[in-house]
Amino acid sequence: MTRATAPVLLAVLLLCTQGPLAGRFQEGAFAQRERAYRANNIGVAHLEQFDYPGANRFFQEALGLAPGLAIARLNLAIAQLYAGESAAALPEARQAAELLPDTPNAHFVLGLIARAEDDLEAAAAAFRRVLELDPADAGARIHLGQIHLQQRQFQEALVPFEEALAAEPYNVTAAYNRALALTRAGQTEDGRQAMQRFETLRDSAYGVTYSQTYLGQGRYGEALASTGAEPELVDGAPPDLTFSEVSDTFLPKADTTASAPGSVGAVTLFDLDGDGDLDLLRAGPGGLEILINEGGRFTPAPARLAGIRIG
Repeated sequence: MTRATAPVLLAVLLLCTQGPLAGRFQEGAFAQRERAYRANNIGVAHLEQFDYPGANRFFQEALGLAPGLAIARLNLAIAQLYAGESAAALPEARQAAELLPDTPNAHFVLGLIARAEDDLEAAAAAFRRVLELDPADAGARIHLGQIHLQQRQFQEALVPFEEALAAEPYNVTAAYNRALALTRAGQTEDGRQAMQRFETLRDSAYGVTYSQTYLGQGRYGEALASTGAEPELVDGAPPDLTFSEVSDTFLPKADTTASAPGSVGAVTLFDLDGDGDLDLLRAGPGGLEILINEGGRFTPAPARLAGIRIG
């Protein structure tokens, strides 16, 4: 860069951020963030169709538009995991967990990927973090118990499986793994009874069984979509609106010079004949008229009542 061009570039940057182009520059950045969130949500839709390459493509697009979009990075790790690319997914998941330290999904997915990469200690730590954020989550307990089984820590595995069953008594996966842990721990009779419970749950219509597919490994294994209410998607500036008085256009004025109508009348209700029904007295330019209420219908008063003096 020459000395002559440096001031020019500085002036352009100042113009974009402070001058007349500032609004356009900010609008462009806002629109780019919107496109990034939109691409992320399209990627989530592809995940739900088990189209992992398609999901990967849109998450990459979202990160290209907004590299700091944490949910897109987490979702990219999910797409890579289920596409069989756990090695590529691991650094993405680690970064997502750093960006989303209080989001259970990020640590849960990191645990799944670390376990797929046979890093059991890291996986166990991730699932423990999920339980710190949500102590009632059965999915993290099941995965933690399965890690203990892999490490042949059968007694240690029993605790998370039993806690998972306490949280979700209909969880088939927790029931099976508990029976397995009991049997391998040498508690044969307890293991046999636990296996019977598992078989009953497995044959029921309400049991829940985990699998190795997307949405099949626990609720925190789900990708995160944008709601549209994220702070960076909400424009806090007041809208550029003006208010104009248009009453004369849409609400015609009343004619204050017109005279009152020639005929003005009034009506009142009262029980003239004492039958409990309200009769009607109508006053107008032509005088008074009495109408008798006969079963809900008003008819002119008979002569014997019409001659009654009013007032």
